[in-house]
Amino acid sequence: MRTFPLAGLLIGVVGGLGVLTWNQVRIWRDSETLWAHAVAVDPDSAAAQFNLGMALGERGKHTEAIERFRQTLQLEPDYPNAQSNWATELAQQGKLAEAIEHFRHALRTNPQDALGHINWGSALIDAGKPTEAIAHFREALSIEVDNPTIYAIAHTNWGAALIAQSRAAEAIQHYREALRIDPGLAAAYNGLLQALELPRVGGQ
Repeated sequence: MRTFPLAGLLIGVVGGLGVLTWNQVRIWRDSETLWAHAVAVDPDSAAAQFNLGMALGERGKHTEAIERFRQTLQLEPDYPNAQSNWATELAQQGKLAEAIEHFRHALRTNPQDALGHINWGSALIDAGKPTEAIAHFREALSIEVDNPTIYAIAHTNWGAALIAQSRAAEAIQHYREALRIDPGLAAAYNGLLQALELPRVGGQ
């Protein structure tokens, strides 16, 4: 069972549409409906396709979200975050080999994407590669040194990678650091409890 959080879909880039008034926005039931309408109005808008993908992903519609990110990149091959979000959706489906390839492509294009590094690392843990994962969490922390959200999630996932290596004492340090920044982070709390139990299980 996953004991660490994906950082979630990256923040969308909204702009360039100019087709919705404030009164129109207020009547839509949710963001999926809003962006589906925007795509219907202008299917060649990369921004509309991307943000519809974001909305679909948030609802757990991973296959549909992937198709929208695919459309986004067909329209605009360098669209910010589309490749990384595509990879995140694949990871959510358990398609780890594909996800890792997309993360690799995304981070080659934008190596300063801290969330991309965190999500790539998370996929690597699931793929049984915790050592490689730790390198990405370390990189994320070096990129976003003053971002408390990145800091807490990176330390939490670093702890999970250490748990996968049965390095409980080190994992505890990372979970405690995450909780120092974000005391309400459930994944860090649950990971800490798991790490505290490991020495007893191992007879230490």
